[in-house]
Amino acid sequence: MAEDREARVDLVDRLPLLRGRITAVDTYEAPQRGGGSLPALPSPDPATHRERLLRQLDAIRQQVQARSDTARDELASREIIAVRPAPDAALTADQLDDARADARLVGLVAETGVVLLDVASPDFDYLRKKLEAFADDTKVEIKTHKDGSRTIHRDKERAIAPVDTIGLAAFDDVAGTQLRAEALLPDRAYWLEVACRGGYRRPLSETEGSRSQIARQLHRIGALQKLDEFVGPEQVYFFLRLTSSQLDALRASTDCIYEVELAPQRLRDLKLLEDVTTKDLVTFALAQPNADAPSVVVLDTGIASEHPLLKAAILSATTAGQDIQSPEDTYGHGTKMAGLALHRDLGAAIKRGSAQPTHWIQSSRLLIEPGLGLASDDNYEKWPVLTEGLPRSARRESQRSLSRTPCPTRSSKRH
Repeated sequence: MAEDREARVDLVDRLPLLRGRITAVDTYEAPQRGGGSLPALPSPDPATHRERLLRQLDAIRQQVQARSDTARDELASREIIAVRPAPDAALTADQLDDARADARLVGLVAETGVVLLDVASPDFDYLRKKLEAFADDTKVEIKTHKDGSRTIHRDKERAIAPVDTIGLAAFDDVAGTQLRAEALLPDRAYWLEVACRGGYRRPLSETEGSRSQIARQLHRIGALQKLDEFVGPEQVYFFLRLTSSQLDALRASTDCIYEVELAPQRLRDLKLLEDVTTKDLVTFALAQPNADAPSVVVLDTGIASEHPLLKAAILSATTAGQDIQSPEDTYGHGTKMAGLALHRDLGAAIKRGSAQPTHWIQSSRLLIEPGLGLASDDNYEKWPVLTEGLPRSARRESQRSLSRTPCPTRSSKRH
C-alpha cells in the first residue's frame, strides 16, 4: 500500500492536470532468452556430404559459364542462390553468407526454410572452404560429459550439415506465399510486386542498377510499361503487370530480383482500374443476380447502363425528375459507385473475367455533375426531400420492372 501511495503522489507531481486512481502496479521484467538447446543437426557422412555439395557448386559455375554474352542485362553480374535444407532440418542463415566474399544474405523463406544469397562470384570459394573444414577430421572436437557420454562437433557443422541442395534460385524460391498458391494462367497478365536489390539504406547505385535492369529488360521482352516503384529501407519494389512467361524472362535476364509476390489487393485494384479499357472487358461474363436478390439503390450521377461490369445486374435506371432528361451517367461518379456497390472484390473479378452478383443495382440520377443543376448551392433545400423520396420511387420502379419480366418470383423483391 505504501508503494501505491508513493506512485500516486509521483503521478500527481508529474502530471498535475490529470487525476486518476492507481489500482495496480506491475513491475516490468525483460523477456528472458529461451534456454532450450539448438535444433538437432543431421549427421551426414562428412566426406560424402562434402563431395555432393561440391558437385552442386561446380554445376552452378558451369551454368553461369554456359550463358551467352547477351543472355542477361549489361549490368547483371551477380547470382541469386538458393540454399535448401535437408528434410526436418533448419538452416543457420547467418552462417551461410560472407561479407569478405561479397556474399550477402537476402533472407530466409519462412514457409520453405530456403536461404537466399546474393553472391558476387559463382566460384563460392568461401563455401568451399566451409565444406573442407566440415569434412576435416583433424578439426573434430569431442566433449566428454560427467555421465560419460560424448558429443562430437565438426567445424562449420551448423552451416553445412543441414544443407540439402545449393543452386541458382528458381521461381518457387523467390515466389511469395500468395503467388505460390495461385494457379497462374499462361496467357493472363497479373499485377506483381517485385522486390529487388536496393533501398534507401543501401548505396544509391544499387537501387539505380535494379531500376535500369528492370526497365531495359521490360522493353526487351515486350512488356514496356510505366515503372511504378517504392523504395523501402533494404529493397526497392517495382509494381509490374506480367504474364508468367514474361516473369520468367525478366528473372532470367536480370540479377537483382529477390522476391516476387502478387501485388497487394488495394494496389492491384488501383492499377487495374488505371490500366483496363472498355475493349478489354467486352468478354467479361457478368451473371444476373438471383430473381429474389435484394437491390442496392445508388443516388448519384446516374449509371453507364451498357457497362459490361454492370449491365446484367441493373434492375432499373431512372432520373430524379424532368430537369434531368436521361439516366445515363456523363460524369462517371455514379458508375464508379455502382461498381463499388456491386462487386465485393472488383480487382479479383476483372482478373478472373467473370462475376456472380449477390444483389441488383438500381440507379437514380440525382445529379449531373458537382455544382450543376440540382447539385448547385441554390437547390440545397431540395436535397433532403429528393434523398428521402428517391428510394421510394426506386421501389416503385423496381416493381414495374419486375412486372414486365416473365419471371413471377421477382414480385417478392426486397429493398
